[in-house]
Amino acid sequence: MAKKRRRSLPIKSRTKRAVKQALAAAGAQGQGKQAQELSRAAASALDRAAHKGVMHPRTAARKKSRLARRLKAGTRGAQSAE
Repeated sequence: MAKKRRRSLPIKSRTKRAVKQALAAAGAQGQGKQAQELSRAAASALDRAAHKGVMHPRTAARKKSRLARRLKAGTRGAQSAE
């Protein structure tokens, strides 16, 4: 069990960090382009974690969907403010 945890922990941390950065950029004003790039990286990290068995594929899909919704809501709010 310790071997699996040692292998999974860095992948989980990388994934969480990528999602957190994407959410922060989505909430920030005037960072639509950067938010899109970060969300693409987060989606890739989620897919990679699912592929390696660190997280269930449906969990990754759910997190990607929620991230995309937040990104869309954040960029829509930024566009109306301009």
